[in-house]
Amino acid sequence: ERHPGRAYRGRFVEALPGASPFEAYLAEVLDRLARYEWESYGTARPLSVSNWPTLDPLYHPTESTREEEAALRRARGERILEEVVKEYNNDQVSLDMGKIQPTAGSPFSTFANYHAYPYYPDFINLDPTYGKAVGPFGPSNYFGYLQDLKRHHGDQPILIGETGVPSSRGLAHFQAQGFDHGGHSEEAQAAIDSRLVREVEAADLAGTLVFAFLDEWFKKNWLFMDLEYPPERDPLWHNLLDAEENYGLLAATAKGAFRLDGNPEEWEKVPFLLREEGRFLKAHADAEYLWLLYRGPLPLRLYLDTVPGGVPVAEGFGAEFSLEVGPDGGRLLVEKGYYPYEELSHGLPGTEFLHFRGFTKPGEGPFVPFVLEPNRRRTGRDGTDYPRKTYELGALRRGEDPLGARDPTADYALGPEGLLEVRLPWGMLLLTDPSRPTAWYAPEPIPIEGVNLLLEGGKPLRFAWTPWEAPAFSLRLKPLYFRLKALWRGP
Repeated sequence: ERHPGRAYRGRFVEALPGASPFEAYLAEVLDRLARYEWESYGTARPLSVSNWPTLDPLYHPTESTREEEAALRRARGERILEEVVKEYNNDQVSLDMGKIQPTAGSPFSTFANYHAYPYYPDFINLDPTYGKAVGPFGPSNYFGYLQDLKRHHGDQPILIGETGVPSSRGLAHFQAQGFDHGGHSEEAQAAIDSRLVREVEAADLAGTLVFAFLDEWFKKNWLFMDLEYPPERDPLWHNLLDAEENYGLLAATAKGAFRLDGNPEEWEKVPFLLREEGRFLKAHADAEYLWLLYRGPLPLRLYLDTVPGGVPVAEGFGAEFSLEVGPDGGRLLVEKGYYPYEELSHGLPGTEFLHFRGFTKPGEGPFVPFVLEPNRRRTGRDGTDYPRKTYELGALRRGEDPLGARDPTADYALGPEGLLEVRLPWGMLLLTDPSRPTAWYAPEPIPIEGVNLLLEGGKPLRFAWTPWEAPAFSLRLKPLYFRLKALWRGP
């Protein structure tokens, strides 16, 4: 707005007529780089800038701006409440590399470069045209979007500079064909990422870079970042709920991590918390999980207490969580006052949303499901409503880790003679920092000495672990590495 009509024509790179002031500025930056490389080294190489779908040059009718969305909702009688939403306006501003080109006779070339993932922004999943696209492996909104980019850029090469899905327990965004932002085993991650690479190839784009080389414990995701506190200690532990921490071809797992398989051998050196006729209980902590090993009548019913307050399930014992696990399923419930969300609405049916309440402290019940809302309700520019999508984080799944790999979507395994092995990511217990044990609380998280456990019909048990000040991890190649190696090796 402050630089209307700005243009740029350099020695090697120029901004075409119609370029925005920012595109003209980028053309100048690339031209300076090109001049330096040519004059210093006598070499030329393709030039680009990193872009992403939020800034693509396409028009997306399903993606209204914040102001457009509010106006459409008010017009039909909604009572607009302030939602704690960390993203809006994914189709308001564009950056078009097609308007930045080499000058006549320039030894340099330009290409478009998009960090394009299949699950976000929502217009990739909501645009009806993309929903009709069929790629080499079947229906694919992502393939439809890639085709749209190709049509716009024409002969200009397009590199997908980042893509992929993470192998995490937490799911931060749903995608139409299941290419979700998390919620995948390592085997599923390998299958999906290899398919994405093939779809980029089938769309006749220039190539793909798969994100990322290594699981990154320091990363943050919008759905879970507020539950990691203090934030500066986040790199000291591995949050399996945080999708952003789990993209790697190379897994960074807790050092000495157990394998979820229902086998008690790894537990031999772990002391008993409880050992009595007919049942026993062990607990173990690492940088990723609270582990439990139980033998006794099923289903297991266990209460967990981390902070003051909670449901008075026994004299002197207030529980924030209720765990029940059996052969056919399991569930972790949270005390209602401690649950960081509450359901509100904009006054009309179908307008419900989960409101993030910030720091909370437990009351006296009841226990409620731990539900998350990865995809908020959206309103397209034509007034079409796209419903929200939720899932129950505390719904536990039976499964096992494959040999040499991990299935983080598996929460418990059954062994012989009623043996039950359970692992709970720390975030599911609202521990904001297990390395220096800290738990969610109001007005801010508080240090704790450990977790108190109460088996149905038993006495309270205290489980504590040794804090740490450096991340202890082991590296391992995921199935994704071997799948991409075979794919890129060729026939």
